[in-house]
Amino acid sequence: GSHGKLSQKPQGTPGGATLGRRKTGPACPGQVSALRAPRSNRRQLAITVLSILGMLLSLLAMQRSLGSRQCLVGSDFRALYTGALMLRMGVRSDFYKLATQYEWQRSFAPELREQGHLMVFVNPPFVALLTLPLSFLPFAAAYWVWAGANVLLMLALARVLLFSLADVSESKRLRALFLALTFLPVWVTVYQGQYSFILAISLLMAWGALARRQEAQAGLWLAALLIRPQLLPVPALLFIWWRRWRALAGLALGAAALLAVSLLAVGSRGLQGYVQLLQATLSWGDAFTMHPQRMYTWRSSLHLLMRTDNVQDIMGWWALGSLAAIALFLWACSKGTGPSAVQLDLQWALAALVGLFVSPHANFHDLTLLLVPFFLLMRHGLPGGSAHALALPARVLPAVAYFLAPASLFLAPSLRIQPVTCFLALAIVWLAWCARRLQPAPAS
Repeated sequence: GSHGKLSQKPQGTPGGATLGRRKTGPACPGQVSALRAPRSNRRQLAITVLSILGMLLSLLAMQRSLGSRQCLVGSDFRALYTGALMLRMGVRSDFYKLATQYEWQRSFAPELREQGHLMVFVNPPFVALLTLPLSFLPFAAAYWVWAGANVLLMLALARVLLFSLADVSESKRLRALFLALTFLPVWVTVYQGQYSFILAISLLMAWGALARRQEAQAGLWLAALLIRPQLLPVPALLFIWWRRWRALAGLALGAAALLAVSLLAVGSRGLQGYVQLLQATLSWGDAFTMHPQRMYTWRSSLHLLMRTDNVQDIMGWWALGSLAAIALFLWACSKGTGPSAVQLDLQWALAALVGLFVSPHANFHDLTLLLVPFFLLMRHGLPGGSAHALALPARVLPAVAYFLAPASLFLAPSLRIQPVTCFLALAIVWLAWCARRLQPAPAS
């Protein structure tokens, strides 16, 4: 009797597959997400491993083609290692003198025959502390250790970027991960040994803190942009425009802490030398491995268009274009206590784009920062909803940047204009228009 009842097929159950189970109905979104998680994690792991292998193989191929030593000495890590070495050996008041840096750089790169070949350490003194432990290693070994650390930072950035896309589909997250890990400026950041990953992470963490209403924490995260001080004014201006005084207080606290560390590292005369060095960089022209016509800013486009390396020749147009971009940015942003969630994403994306556009210096690896605005846009890339105005730019802009950045290496010299800068200008105008559309209408 009881066996006969068990063999019967319950109504509404295909093939008796749910015998002995209680009917629970369709799975909730959390259950579906949990079921898909292992497959998604495997795909993410596959994309990550293949991207890192591709990066390493291309680096090894480049070293085989150009020579291992030439690649090492030609990397930006040479300047970072110089700063760390001088700091460890107790250089203070002369830390930012070109002759001093040249002598220390020649101590591990004797092939540098003249001071014009110096790769200048132009970062604040506290930056040298980040690579200080590497100065105990030979130059080549230190480069590979820092490259490994940069790969870890790249993976940390990818994780933060994916966290920002927590609410989008699995397929979009996988495409975004592929875009981030195979974006050529990301690879160049590892090749050159630069700090672009830290800058991008700080921008994203500041955005996340603002979204959680943790304003002081957002300011602290943003202080990390002092690694490249020229990138800080535009986001800081946005805090003022929003009247986020706690964020400004956090930023001031973080900046004060880094200033104190720098003062302990090189002393007051060393800090004075740093300020003087920053002023001098504008007038260097094509010297000390700085190439105004090969950068990716509004200023560099003017240098390239007018075929000049003299900043005085382009100063008026540079100031006019920068002021116009900042004015457009502020016009597009919500004034007052702060924007809505969608507006926050869009206006923070605009801050990153405008910061790059008006910066006096931005090299190819600095284009890694483009991942920040484009991932924030991808959060709103579906038609419909409150952010439908962002659907088209969220799809178009990341794809164009992905292919245009490497193409600009070949197009800019022949076109006499920097395609990436033109792209930045168009993206700023487009997103500013979208931001105005998303602002609530004034009360009647």
